Amino acid sequence: MDRETYDFFKVGELPEEYWYKYKALNGVVVMRTAKAFVKLLKDAIEVDVVSPRDFEGKNLVGLRLINGLRLFLDGVEKKTCLVEPLD
Repeated sequence: MDRETYDFFKVGELPEEYWYKYKALNGVVVMRTAKAFVKLLKDAIEVDVVSPRDFEGKNLVGLRLINGLRLFLDGVEKKTCLVEPLD
């Protein structure tokens, strides 16, 4: 996530020893890490918000959030919708 957006989540930032660290070709990438809740419809999903410590990141959605959604992606129309089961 970019730094400006991450600043909003900084209140939930974990101590540095709990930050994610990933091995990359050029060394270790340290990710600043915060806890947050995403509320969608009636549900709240706990997520980790991460941003590279040493360079600007991109705004991406992680699998933990995606796995908690019923989502319809229409690539042709470039639309995204939350859906509910028909039962």
